[in-house]
Amino acid sequence: INEVTAKDGGTYICYISVESTSGKLNIPINTPVAVETVVPNAPTSNKPDPDFFGVGNSYTLTCGWYDSPGVTYKWMEGTQVIAGATSMTYTLQAKSGTNVYTCQIVFNKMSSLSSKGLTVAAKNIISVIVTLAGTTVSNTTIKPLNSGKVSLECKAITAASSSGTITYGWLKNDQKLADQADDSYEFTAGTASDGEIKCTATLGSETATSEKVIVTSVATLEAPVVEVYNYSLFSGQQVYPAGGSYMLICRTASHTDSVYYVWMKDGSILIQLPKRSYTISNAKQGKDGDSGVYTCRAVQGLSTVTSSNAVTINIADPGLPCKFVTDCQGVQYMPSCVNNRCECANGYMPKGSTCTSDVSPLGASVALLIAATLARWLFQKELF
Repeated sequence: INEVTAKDGGTYICYISVESTSGKLNIPINTPVAVETVVPNAPTSNKPDPDFFGVGNSYTLTCGWYDSPGVTYKWMEGTQVIAGATSMTYTLQAKSGTNVYTCQIVFNKMSSLSSKGLTVAAKNIISVIVTLAGTTVSNTTIKPLNSGKVSLECKAITAASSSGTITYGWLKNDQKLADQADDSYEFTAGTASDGEIKCTATLGSETATSEKVIVTSVATLEAPVVEVYNYSLFSGQQVYPAGGSYMLICRTASHTDSVYYVWMKDGSILIQLPKRSYTISNAKQGKDGDSGVYTCRAVQGLSTVTSSNAVTINIADPGLPCKFVTDCQGVQYMPSCVNNRCECANGYMPKGSTCTSDVSPLGASVALLIAATLARWLFQKELF
């Protein structure tokens, strides 16, 4: 269908016409296909922050969803055509100021549909967050223990090409704290400290503000919760392949500088740390390995919390979990799923939940060629 218009919308059916002694018979060979004519979507972006783009950073814009023969794309920056930008996506490097990007879907060079414009307002400061003991607490509530000291830190994430000195400030209940002009804010928890805390970061003429942190002091420590990062999910079960590294986080809203954490495995003390995290590096199997039940305690003075949830970690055979051959994507894998694990390609070795290698680019290309050849062979075998 060339030069699509609204009149072309409808339901289409393909038939095979069979001549027989009893006459002509039309046999539908597929289910009806509904054809809808629509305008292309406005360009959308993969930028991480909903408010602005960072100067110097790259972002990929996407136009529509068409993928048909004879369809091409044209991208515009303002009123200027972007040379060479003829695919569904366009990657831009954000420039200072405000620019408007639009796209056109062109049908066989004869007709086209234009999108709405996407305004890109580029800035040097991408976002500002508040952290507590290295953990982001922006847009959350913290419940420090009364009389405990709390140190919040302000971190500005800047664009790749930004330069200059960042200055910081702090707000409490949207009122500027005149004596706070550093990237850290320390206070003693108590009724007078409760409220909404924000930090600001200024670079040149730009000032950005973090999301609020609600401070509500408490009399006793709240029970911590153990969470595990860097694990894979397979068949609804947590899988921790041998050789991998896994971080356990002991979360409690009552964290203050004087709180320390005791980590336990199978009821025995592992280590005492001022930070909330405990890392299992190069996980090992076996009796003396890292499998076990992990818990944590948050301790401050005579106030001890021992009621964290228990996390069971079973260290399994290394490798990426899989159900089907299609789960094993990438040059580091063979198109093969054996014993629910993806096989490593030639020149690659299992490491945690992936396959790693120090092979040269040539070796990687050879591995890719082998994988592609095997995939083609398997595909042909299934066909015939």
